[in-house]
Amino acid sequence: RPGILVLVNDADWELL
Repeated sequence: RPGILVLVNDADWELL
């Protein structure tokens, strides 16, 4: 997982 930002819960970003 080469640093992919995903949006979760409307305004919560997670770095995968």
